[in-house]
Amino acid sequence: MQARKPLSPRKKPSQGRSRFTVRQIVEAAARVFQEQGYVGTTTNHIAERAGVSIGSLYQYFPNKEAILAVLLEQHFDEGVAALEAIQRHLAEEPHDLVGMIRHYVDGIIELHAENPRLHHVLLVEAPRPPHLVTRLWEVEAAAVNTTEVALRKNPEVRIQDYETAAYLVVQIVETLIHKYIVEPSVQVSRERFADELVWMLVRYLRRNDSAPAAPPPV
Repeated sequence: MQARKPLSPRKKPSQGRSRFTVRQIVEAAARVFQEQGYVGTTTNHIAERAGVSIGSLYQYFPNKEAILAVLLEQHFDEGVAALEAIQRHLAEEPHDLVGMIRHYVDGIIELHAENPRLHHVLLVEAPRPPHLVTRLWEVEAAAVNTTEVALRKNPEVRIQDYETAAYLVVQIVETLIHKYIVEPSVQVSRERFADELVWMLVRYLRRNDSAPAAPPPV
C-alpha cells in the first residue's frame, strides 16, 4: 500500500523573513495550481515562481500537498466567513421570499466566482485533510439550521417540512452553482442562471403540502 503523503507543513515560520518566504511560496503555489492544475504542478514549479530554491521550499513544506492544504484552509476560512455573513443576513433582515432566495443565490455565486480554477483544484482535484472535511460538514449543518430558521419566519413558505426544505435548498444551491461556475457544461448567462435557480426554489417553497400531488407524466 502506498504511504499517505503528509499534508502538514514541516515547521512554522517564527521570524519575519521566514514568514515572508512562506507567504511567497503559498502565493506562488496558488498561481501555479490555477495554471497547471493539481497533477501538472510540481514543487519545482512553485519554487521557481516564488523565486526561492527548492531547498528553501522543503524547509517548510514536504510536498505540494502540504502547500495545497494551507491554501485550502485559507480558502475555507474565507468561504466560511462569507457564507456566515449571507446566512446571518437571511436570519436577521426581513425579505419577501423571492428577495431572500435571491440574496442567498447571488451571495453563493459571488463566493464561487472568485478564482474558479483554483476553487476546482482545491475542492475537486486535490486531497483534503480530514479535519477540514469534518469542518465542512459542520458548516453545512449550520447553514441548513440557519436556512430553516429563515424559512420558518417567512410567511410565503407553504411547505411544512422546514428541515427537509432547508437541506434541499442548501444542497441545490451549492451543487448547481459549483457546477455552473467551476465546471461549466452549457453556455448560460449568469443572470439567466440565477433567475431560473431562484424561481425553481421559490416555486418549490410555495408549494402547499396539503394540495394533492400532481399526477406523474404519461
